[in-house]
Amino acid sequence: MTKLEAQPDYIKGGELRTFQLRGLNFLCLNWTRANNVILADEMGLGKTVQSVSFMSWLRNDREQEGPFLIVAPLSVIPAWGDTFDNWSPDMNYVVYLGNEASRQTIRENELMINGNSKKPKFNALITSYEMILHDWSFLQTIKWQALLVDEAHRLKNKESQLYAKLVSFGVPCKILITGTPIQNNLAELSALMDFLNPGKVIIDEELETLTGADTQEKLQDLHTSIAPYILRRTKETVESDLPPKTEKIIRVELSDVQLEYYKNILTRNYAALSDATGQKNSLLNIMMELKKVSNHPYMFGGAEDRVLAGSTRREDQVKGLIASSGKMMLLDQLLTKLKKDGHRVLIFSQMVKMLDILGDYLALRGYKFQRLDGTIAAGPRRMAINHFNAEGSDDFCFLLSTRAGGLGINLMTADTVVIFDSDWNPQADLQAMGRAHRIGQKKPVSIYRLVSKETVEEEVLERARNKLLLEYLTIQAGVTDEGKAFRDEFSKKGLKMDGPSSADDIQWILKMRSQKMFEQTGNQERLEQLDIDSILENAEVTKTKVDDKMNLSSGGIDWDNFMQYTDVKVDDLALDWDQIIPVEELENIKAEEEKRRHEAYLAKVAAESAPRRAAVKNRHNENDRADRVAKKRQREEQQRQEAEEQRALLSDPRRPLNEKETRNLLKAFYRYGAMEDRGDEIVHEARLTERDREFLSSIIDDFTKVCGQALDDNYSRLEEDERKLGKSLTKKDKKAVLIDFGEVRKMNAETAIERPKQLRLLRQVLRKNNDDKSFRLPDASKAAHYSCEWGAREDGMLLVGIDRYGFGAWTQIRDDAGLDLQDKFFLEEHRVEKKEERNKASEKSINSPGAVHLEQQEAP
Repeated sequence: MTKLEAQPDYIKGGELRTFQLRGLNFLCLNWTRANNVILADEMGLGKTVQSVSFMSWLRNDREQEGPFLIVAPLSVIPAWGDTFDNWSPDMNYVVYLGNEASRQTIRENELMINGNSKKPKFNALITSYEMILHDWSFLQTIKWQALLVDEAHRLKNKESQLYAKLVSFGVPCKILITGTPIQNNLAELSALMDFLNPGKVIIDEELETLTGADTQEKLQDLHTSIAPYILRRTKETVESDLPPKTEKIIRVELSDVQLEYYKNILTRNYAALSDATGQKNSLLNIMMELKKVSNHPYMFGGAEDRVLAGSTRREDQVKGLIASSGKMMLLDQLLTKLKKDGHRVLIFSQMVKMLDILGDYLALRGYKFQRLDGTIAAGPRRMAINHFNAEGSDDFCFLLSTRAGGLGINLMTADTVVIFDSDWNPQADLQAMGRAHRIGQKKPVSIYRLVSKETVEEEVLERARNKLLLEYLTIQAGVTDEGKAFRDEFSKKGLKMDGPSSADDIQWILKMRSQKMFEQTGNQERLEQLDIDSILENAEVTKTKVDDKMNLSSGGIDWDNFMQYTDVKVDDLALDWDQIIPVEELENIKAEEEKRRHEAYLAKVAAESAPRRAAVKNRHNENDRADRVAKKRQREEQQRQEAEEQRALLSDPRRPLNEKETRNLLKAFYRYGAMEDRGDEIVHEARLTERDREFLSSIIDDFTKVCGQALDDNYSRLEEDERKLGKSLTKKDKKAVLIDFGEVRKMNAETAIERPKQLRLLRQVLRKNNDDKSFRLPDASKAAHYSCEWGAREDGMLLVGIDRYGFGAWTQIRDDAGLDLQDKFFLEEHRVEKKEERNKASEKSINSPGAVHLEQQEAP
């Protein structure tokens, strides 16, 4: 093939960067050679753009119309669609998702000409892993010309169903897209290579220890074998203008409360720790408990009450929350310094509960912040990101869960990242750092990684760093031109990735990081004397840099300094827990165990003697037994009759509604309108699907009659008032007419009469319009003074949303991507911390319309 020296005209939407054009050439060249490959660029370098450009090249240069199959996580499928729209708009792609009925519609109407599997209508199909498993029998009947798997580290397990299903497709061209070809070990890389080119690349999985006299030779062989099939670039190697990223690892003691909890977890689990059979799940649970206490004792129920001792004073709450955790004492000083110096901070934790604690801390300190974790829906997520990134934003911090992923989380307006607790997988932490340190960042980025001294966190960090080094030496140092010069020096030093596996491995970690725990004293005093400037000056530093001597990006790690931390003693596994936990602690454990056994024995004896005691008691009461039996039967018969009457009443679909059921019915009526128009939606919304429709309609009819009479009476009163005053009343003088209906209080009578008419008229108008997206009411639209764009189109889409989801369903309307109103609404006015936004909403220029504005906008 002829190398592409410039971007082809058919690739639209922007200009490919030099390294992206090289990536496109890599994919094209290997297609001509029938090689299946891995595009392994670091996150943020445009792997999706390069992949779509490659498919466009196949179609335009090689006249390969497809179809191409793209398999991706559900969260990034919209980004694939956007990339096709922007960079290759001439390609017809289909997103294959939805329920069974939706997918059946796609299969029947959007894929094949006259149902002929050899005559596809489309060029590319985008679907999720789940759809591959669910509809494999159909999808494998299509003759795909190329298979592209995004986030392809999902294929690291050869035994998984997804791996087996995708292998069976037999596609001539396969491309794996992943920024993390190795997350844990070489077995994962071996699985990916076997998926692409079975039998071509043999990987010695023992090589990951990097020990032995022939290590250098084996590394050379590995690099030679994988180099043709993998392309890996990092931000540092392709972007010379990217500001440096400096990481400081800050180790801090546990507080006295944490230390007590940590030791208690170990001592109370002595039996499980000493069990020679070593159940892995039990040990993992212990390790997770230790990781939680290394963060904050408030992770455990009752700890906060114990620390505060019943106090509700604000100053005690602040002091207790901070002083009970070494990390929090450090973070408090660090944030004070960062705030003073004008920095903005991202704080990451793996634990949602820890984010709750951090949120409480920030609120108590008066720091403005946003939050994002896996529980946050797409709409609020975008609003939080936009609010943080907005020019002049007063947000100081952004709390994020480490693995809250997905494209579009660009937080470059921050220049500082705090990793509150490290992930076993170093790529997760690197991705977190990449939220701020990415192409386009103009400021140097500082990373602060907090680690509790002498705890399991030290081992988490150690293992994560070893995995990074393994990935670097086995992949990056072999498949990048610059990295090969770096390989030889470190292949001689060796890397301990070992330590016994499975349960033994966990035992080793726990023992390694527990030996000094029972020797610690005076922690709280040292914490109270923390000096943040001194700590930062003496912290362990790694800095992203370019080594002039070797022209090599270090990938964010200062490997020379790193190696001195990787050598650990596996012999420590030989220690018994008796040698780690002090004798007095063990004696306390034994005493507690003996006490529990004694109490269990007494309980058993009491249970066994209970029948004998009952028999003795019964003999004393034999004369009364007949009377008791007769009375019992009489009570049971009465209860049975009452239960039958109750069941009969509850099964009657026309039984009277209680206050809650009536209120739900009327709210659903206000939302959807008349029963004859939207009966299904009304009964579903009111949770009255088992009730008689005519009966429910009669209740609504009675309600509207009461409302109509109330309006008539009110109109007569207003006429009388105007006659007495001799002038017309203004709208301000006329109050809403609120009525009581049964036990339901203060229902708006005018809304009950007018809204069904409005909703019915809206539905009739929309039914005459063939395309919802083109619906407009330009002459009826009110002028809106929002800072976001709002005009006839937005009014039209708002009305379409009201027809779809009912009046007042603003959240569902906002989150409907087809209406394109995601970033237009502000629906959190009720929150105390949103007081400032509410105040701004009263000004002429409003940030975004809230619920009250939406109702006003669509008011008649």
